Amino acid sequence: MEIVIQSSDHLDHYLMSLFKRLHAEGVCDFLIPAGGTPESFYKLMREQFKTLKDSDFSQIHLWQIDEILNGNKENHFHEFFKEHLGPWMGHFHAIRDSDGGPFGRYASFLGLGVNGHVAFHEPHIPSNFSLGCVELGQETCEYLDLNKGTWGLTFGLETFLKSEKIILMVKGHHKAQVLKRFMEDDQTLPAVVLKNHPGLILLADKEAFSGIDFRDSSSAMDEGQSKKEAC
Repeated sequence: MEIVIQSSDHLDHYLMSLFKRLHAEGVCDFLIPAGGTPESFYKLMREQFKTLKDSDFSQIHLWQIDEILNGNKENHFHEFFKEHLGPWMGHFHAIRDSDGGPFGRYASFLGLGVNGHVAFHEPHIPSNFSLGCVELGQETCEYLDLNKGTWGLTFGLETFLKSEKIILMVKGHHKAQVLKRFMEDDQTLPAVVLKNHPGLILLADKEAFSGIDFRDSSSAMDEGQSKKEAC
């Protein structure tokens, strides 16, 4: 696992450099999340749309990783993408229309949930889950202000583990505790399974990483993992 710790603004630019690098290496499909964590990255994507389109980004596909299926925020994430992807919506694949994709080489851009989920792969879901409908846990419902009994449609860990690269993004003090548990290999967190992937990159801002002593957490890391830090 490669760990990159930067300020939030620098993190977005680092993610953009990864996006460009992966595309240059032949990856054209990207699984992408909704939410506040990637919002400023999508702003960069909108600002660079023309430049990237002129640089042969016309063939990329952006795949929605999860959606709310019922209740007071049904289809909320699709509305989020319509607002924040702008001109990139021409490359967007809604998860309700995904037909099980992506089908070629792909990378997964993921956020870390407060209960350790990625997408809506909740703690009660088996790790071999790849795509389907799930009942959202209480902590997720409370965090997203959803009614109890809300269901979601989501890609799962089995799909993410088939990615060429997995980029796990974590921002903000409110994610510091769950990130600490992730670094300590808390097996109750679905996201810990991602550590089995050789291409996992953790992008964390300094607020999210503030509760972690890297010297302590590094003891749980495999040989060959690395850390980068920038202002």
